Amino acid sequence: FVTSSPPRVGAAPPPSHCNTSSARPMCDYNLSLAICMWALVLKNVFVTLATVRERISKLSFRSMPGGSEVSEDSSSKATSFLIFYIFKPMLLVGLPGAPSAAPESQGLARDVEGQNSSTPAPEGGMLDRWLAVHRNSIEQEPYIIALALAYKAVIAEGDNSAWAAVILYVLVACRYLHMFSYMLALQPWRTITFVTALAGSGFMAVLMLYYYPF
Repeated sequence: FVTSSPPRVGAAPPPSHCNTSSARPMCDYNLSLAICMWALVLKNVFVTLATVRERISKLSFRSMPGGSEVSEDSSSKATSFLIFYIFKPMLLVGLPGAPSAAPESQGLARDVEGQNSSTPAPEGGMLDRWLAVHRNSIEQEPYIIALALAYKAVIAEGDNSAWAAVILYVLVACRYLHMFSYMLALQPWRTITFVTALAGSGFMAVLMLYYYPF
């Protein structure tokens, strides 16, 4: 790991707001890294629970490729108890209790693994939207986390980390705004926040190469 590096000729100065004592915590890379990790993990937990809640409320559970039900899910009494007596009231879907008729596993048009079923779900439904948000998160956010950790590992502390700290806050904010824009069907904001986060990740990768003491 690099512990120190000489000043680089032509390197960009830290953001101007970092010069004030009250704003310096925002430019602390360790703090921004901790907040980034915490916020993205919290977002993942929220999206997962929201997806599970929507599945229970619609009685639309995971299916195998081709639309056949997952046999161990439908035949397990313990699983049914967890779904209808634990998760159902915990996620505020309704009172504890199984539906009057045993639900059949309903296939989804798009699942987290991209599975297709014989009975497509209505496009744009809330379950489809949560699944799309979840899929987008697992496609984009691991790279943000890996990039943030890599920057911490190879770039020395100091002014070189000030810009990266600000970028991390922007990335996390865009990921949250993208989620809300997707769920509320807000365009062009969904595209704008997605592209901004993507461009920010690319800029941070370039910044890491620029500051690396070759």
